[in-house]
Amino acid sequence: MTQRLRYLIVDDDPAFCTALARSLERLQHEVAIAHDADAALARARGFTRSGQSWTSSSPRVPGCT
Repeated sequence: MTQRLRYLIVDDDPAFCTALARSLERLQHEVAIAHDADAALARARGFTRSGQSWTSSSPRVPGCT
Protein backbone atom coordinates (compact mmCIF):
# COMPACT_ATOMS: atom_id res chain seq x y z
CA MET A 1 0.00 0.00 0.00
CA THR A 2 1.30 3.45 -0.91
CA GLN A 3 1.79 5.91 1.92
CA ARG A 4 -0.71 8.75 1.85
CA LEU A 5 1.05 12.12 1.75
CA ARG A 6 -0.14 15.68 2.25
CA TYR A 7 0.71 18.21 -0.46
CA LEU A 8 0.51 21.99 -0.41
CA ILE A 9 0.52 23.33 -3.96
CA VAL A 10 1.44 27.01 -4.23
CA ASP A 11 1.08 28.63 -7.63
CA ASP A 12 -0.76 31.64 -9.06
CA ASP A 13 -2.14 29.58 -11.97
CA PRO A 14 -5.46 28.05 -10.86
CA ALA A 15 -5.61 25.64 -13.82
CA PHE A 16 -2.18 24.23 -13.00
CA CYS A 17 -3.09 23.86 -9.32
CA THR A 18 -6.33 22.09 -10.12
CA ALA A 19 -4.73 19.68 -12.58
CA LEU A 20 -1.92 18.76 -10.20
CA ALA A 21 -4.30 18.45 -7.25
CA ARG A 22 -6.62 16.11 -9.17
CA SER A 23 -3.69 13.90 -10.14
CA LEU A 24 -2.49 13.66 -6.56
CA GLU A 25 -6.01 13.09 -5.21
CA ARG A 26 -6.47 10.18 -7.65
CA LEU A 27 -3.45 8.65 -5.93
CA GLN A 28 -5.28 9.06 -2.59
CA HIS A 29 -3.11 11.93 -1.33
CA GLU A 30 -4.44 14.93 0.59
CA VAL A 31 -4.02 18.25 -1.23
CA ALA A 32 -4.32 21.91 -0.25
CA ILE A 33 -3.93 24.80 -2.72
CA ALA A 34 -2.78 28.39 -2.26
CA HIS A 35 -2.41 31.05 -4.96
CA ASP A 36 -0.20 33.57 -3.14
CA ALA A 37 2.41 33.69 -0.37
CA ASP A 38 0.06 34.87 2.38
CA ALA A 39 -2.46 32.12 1.64
CA ALA A 40 0.34 29.55 1.48
CA LEU A 41 1.67 30.53 4.89
CA ALA A 42 -1.82 30.42 6.39
CA ARG A 43 -2.49 26.96 4.92
CA ALA A 44 0.93 25.65 5.95
CA ARG A 45 0.53 26.56 9.62
CA GLY A 46 -1.90 23.74 10.28
CA PHE A 47 -1.14 21.60 7.30
CA THR A 48 2.34 20.39 8.24
CA ARG A 49 1.76 19.56 11.91
CA SER A 50 0.92 15.90 11.43
CA GLY A 51 2.11 13.32 8.97
CA GLN A 52 4.50 13.70 6.09
CA SER A 53 4.00 16.76 3.91
CA TRP A 54 5.35 18.10 0.64
CA THR A 55 5.12 21.58 -0.81
CA SER A 56 5.20 22.43 -4.50
CA SER A 57 5.63 26.11 -5.25
CA SER A 58 6.19 28.40 -8.20
CA PRO A 59 9.27 30.61 -7.72
CA ARG A 60 7.24 33.67 -8.75
CA VAL A 61 4.21 33.40 -6.48
CA PRO A 62 2.69 36.81 -5.72
CA GLY A 63 3.83 38.09 -2.35
CA CYS A 64 7.22 36.35 -2.40
CA THR A 65 10.38 38.37 -2.81
